[in-house]
Amino acid sequence: MDKLLKLNIKIPKDIIGSNKYSLQLEITNMTDNKIIIDSIEPDILPGELISKNKSDSLSELDGLEYEKKSLVEELEMQLAKAYERQKIKDLNIFEFFIYIYTSMPEMIATLITKTNPTLSFPLWAKKAFSIKEWDDVAALDETIMCYEKDDSLLRKAFNINKNKLKKVLDKISDAKKSNSVSLDDSYPLNSKETITIPFYCRAPNLYRQKELELLFSLKFKFEGSNSIFNQNISDKISFRASNFAVPLGAIIGGFFGFLVKLIFITKGTWFDNSFWTTLLGSIVLAIVFSLFMNNSSGSKKIISVEGFVGGIILGVIPGLFTENIIEYFEKFIP
Repeated sequence: MDKLLKLNIKIPKDIIGSNKYSLQLEITNMTDNKIIIDSIEPDILPGELISKNKSDSLSELDGLEYEKKSLVEELEMQLAKAYERQKIKDLNIFEFFIYIYTSMPEMIATLITKTNPTLSFPLWAKKAFSIKEWDDVAALDETIMCYEKDDSLLRKAFNINKNKLKKVLDKISDAKKSNSVSLDDSYPLNSKETITIPFYCRAPNLYRQKELELLFSLKFKFEGSNSIFNQNISDKISFRASNFAVPLGAIIGGFFGFLVKLIFITKGTWFDNSFWTTLLGSIVLAIVFSLFMNNSSGSKKIISVEGFVGGIILGVIPGLFTENIIEYFEKFIP
């Protein structure tokens, strides 16, 4: 059977790990009948979905649907924040340090890229904690948000959005003359019509260049019919290493280079007067070298370094030759 929908994904080039990026999903109705798209979900999406917007042309009803979608996204983000806070509160000392260790790449990426940290439910809970109907809002309020204190700003903001969503659902219900309003996105598509839906995402934290899978699934039906059709499209996205990968690798490389020099070359004394000074100098020089040599788009360098391993290799050099590099600089810097 021929495809009922023509699907195409527009993927940007040169995406850096941890940074924001956007995808565009083009959908064309190839049939002679009107189609209602009930659901468009990225089953496999590298990184985290920040926002999914409708097409540019909005009627009054579409505007209400868009406002509903924005409120649902805001509520899900607030639930994720409450879940994160509750999870940290229940950790013991050992588990807390493990959590901090595993969260370090996200923290570093947030500082370097100047973006908000990614908050999300674990994979096993994503479907259970997603908001599809109004009853889900009440159930998740009782399950997650109830642990927030009554005077918590997070809980107050959640309740405000909850009331706003209720009002929007009532308006949509009046406009559609129906009491049942789904919180899923719905896209009407006329015959031979094409719509473009942008997806705003945050790339995963990557220590090296990587190519990752992408899969979109659509559920749709013909107007006036209850039969559900499914169609999907897959592609691959190439990501470069995150901006923190090379400097972080360089720090470790500078530390290892310093240890190799101390143990096998200079055979110096541990923790003497110059130990910490030299170690700090090695790490600082490694960071400076990594930032200077770090490869970026549109730039040409004699030496190009990419990824965590490249940072380690680069960091070993100033770690081994800290004093020599400083002496060299002293000759040229007054």
